Amino acid sequence: MYIVYALVSPLDKKVYYVGMTKHIVSRFVEHLRCTDNNSAKNAWIQDLQQQGFMPVFVTLEHADCHRDASNKEDYWIDYFTKMKMPLINLDMPAPYFAPQVDGYSFTEVERPILINLYRQHRSIDKVLRMMRKSARYQKDASRILKEERLV
Repeated sequence: MYIVYALVSPLDKKVYYVGMTKHIVSRFVEHLRCTDNNSAKNAWIQDLQQQGFMPVFVTLEHADCHRDASNKEDYWIDYFTKMKMPLINLDMPAPYFAPQVDGYSFTEVERPILINLYRQHRSIDKVLRMMRKSARYQKDASRILKEERLV
């Protein structure tokens, strides 16, 4: 049996990730260890952990086969996207990192992610690409990293 699940922030109660698995406990541990290649999700989880929290694992649905689970996962990704949840799944555009209308600055939610990604990769250019930000954000990113004494 497959489980379609969501990772929810205990701070703002928003859904940041939707997935599916056959092994709920081991998959949750994988998320907490930040061992996959979804850098945005890993940075979000690491930020929660640094604040003394962890994501809430919520079971959305059960499915008998992979195909049904995949269809249900797609449904929930679509549903939460329409609900304007800040999903950071790898295979979709990330509204979590949407450009700001009021200029080229990082939101309060994005600041710790920028810092964590920079600590991991030590490249502002690479971090901006991972966060789907244009080069126009480089000045603000540099300012934030200087404030944190990282550059």
